[in-house]
Amino acid sequence: MKKFLRRNKVNIIFGIGFLGCLFVSQDAIKANIQSANLVREKVQFNVSQENLLRASQQHSEAEAEIAEQRYSNGCYLVEGDLIQGEPVYNQKTKKALVRGTIVCDRKGNTGKLVPRDFDRDGRLNAVVGEPAFTGNPPSFDKKNTDQNTQIVRYTR
Repeated sequence: MKKFLRRNKVNIIFGIGFLGCLFVSQDAIKANIQSANLVREKVQFNVSQENLLRASQQHSEAEAEIAEQRYSNGCYLVEGDLIQGEPVYNQKTKKALVRGTIVCDRKGNTGKLVPRDFDRDGRLNAVVGEPAFTGNPPSFDKKNTDQNTQIVRYTR
C-alpha cells in the first residue's frame, strides 16, 4: 500500500481535490439538475399543448368540410339555432322530422337527426346529433331555398 501511495501521489492529490470540489459544489449541482428537470417538464407540457392544438385544428377542418358538404348536398333549414339533443319540427306540419334528416341553420351549424331518448320516456326520437360547424356559413336567399320543403342547397 505504501508503494502504491508513493507511486501515485499526484493521482491521489487530484482525486482528493476532485472529491473536495464535488463536496463544495454539490448544492450548485443539485440546483442545476432541478433546473434542467423543470425545463424538461415545461418543454414536455408545451409539446403536449401544441399536439392538442394541432389535433383540435384538424378536427375543426374535418368538421367544416362535413358541414360544407351538408350544405351543398341539401339540408333542412331550421329557424333559429340547432341544439344538439333536441328534436326538430317541420314548421308547417308541426311534426318531428325523421331520423337521418340533415338539418342546418343560418349560422353554419349542421347536424344529422339521430335516434335518442331525449325526454326519457323510453322511446327513441330523432334529435340533432353528429354536429358539424363551418366557420364560413352560407348566405341564404330565395333562389337557394325551396319554400315548400325547407330544403336548402348551397353552392359556393
